[in-house]
Amino acid sequence: MVEHFWLDGALIGVMILGILGTLYHRVKMGYGIGDRAIQLIGLCLIVPAVLILSLESKIQGETLGTIFGAIIGYALSGIGSPDQRKNRNRGKRPAADGEREENEGEIETNSK
Repeated sequence: MVEHFWLDGALIGVMILGILGTLYHRVKMGYGIGDRAIQLIGLCLIVPAVLILSLESKIQGETLGTIFGAIIGYALSGIGSPDQRKNRNRGKRPAADGEREENEGEIETNSK
């Protein structure tokens, strides 16, 4: 018999509600399933699973700390404004206020 039955059940409930809540929100608001939604669903599955395994003494304390450090790093990766993410993907920096975008209004010429 499982020693922490109610706590395990609550963590499984968090897993289910996290997935269904995220999907419901994305569909109701008319958004697609993007990077952050997939990341949230992954966290809703992984964190309770790790906690259940640690409560059942399948994972030791040192390993648990390492796993949670990796999870926190994953959750916080890529945090920044959407403009910074878009420009990082293009290899450009965001234009400052009053500054023109690169190649805006310029005619490219080939001088060979």
